[in-house]
Amino acid sequence: RLHPKAVSTVRLGGKPVGEDSLSGVTEFILLYLAVAVLSTFIVTFDGVDLVTAFTSVISCLSNIGPGLEMVGPTMNYAFFSAPVKVLMSILMIAGRLELFTIILMFTPSFWDQDR
Repeated sequence: RLHPKAVSTVRLGGKPVGEDSLSGVTEFILLYLAVAVLSTFIVTFDGVDLVTAFTSVISCLSNIGPGLEMVGPTMNYAFFSAPVKVLMSILMIAGRLELFTIILMFTPSFWDQDR
């Protein structure tokens, strides 16, 4: 509010952070949000409300434990259909291994032996 047109450099530990690091962080956040929104959309087709779908997806993707509503601390995930349970299992693995690692496995250049 004091200087609305000021351009400042992002610093970490007093040293400027490079543009490649900043773009990597932005890409990760956007990828995380895209996976969360897409997965929430898929889970809502299982007949659950939006809060249950979103918090169950975030819970699985972040490996953080219980969600809200039907997947709260005193509930479980047993009512979900088998395909949704498979999706949530994949989200748990992707969250544990990190999304960039999972995507890297599906790029042809990663498997190219002639590097």
